[in-house]
Amino acid sequence: MARFSRKHVHACIQRARNAADGDERGRALEELACSAFMSIPGILSPIRNVVDFADGGEIDAFFPNKRVDNGLWFLPITLLVECKNWQGRVGAEEVRVFIDRLRERACEAGILIAANGITGDPVNLNAAHRHIARALEQGMHVLVLTLDELENLQRGGDLIELLLEKWTRLKTFLTSLE
Repeated sequence: MARFSRKHVHACIQRARNAADGDERGRALEELACSAFMSIPGILSPIRNVVDFADGGEIDAFFPNKRVDNGLWFLPITLLVECKNWQGRVGAEEVRVFIDRLRERACEAGILIAANGITGDPVNLNAAHRHIARALEQGMHVLVLTLDELENLQRGGDLIELLLEKWTRLKTFLTSLE
């Protein structure tokens, strides 16, 4: 388990928000995600940037989760993380593709880090929110984190609490966003 460094998180966020190049903004968000997740007890080092067998897409990060009591005990042993550092919201099509990647790998949980959120209304469960609700019906948990939420993290335990809150919202209201 790596130590949570607020200074490193802040530096990644600044690069994710301000880098001139879109690829660099994306790499900064991936680095932020990896640093934050590796500070959680039971989360092992990720496998990063793996292109799938058909060369049809890339997995940003795959994390093994040992499911320890002071970690992400409520999530399965395999977690895929997808980072989208876009100016706008991530749409329904991209959420569907992410859910397909989860299904192809028999992963029961995925974390979508969408810098500015996803499309649709979490109350009416339309657009991207609809796909997340439908994935839950198939036993897949998709939790959405935003860049603002990551920026508010002060310690690794804050990420655990945030993900538990989002998991609870997903199970009760079919969306992890308010």
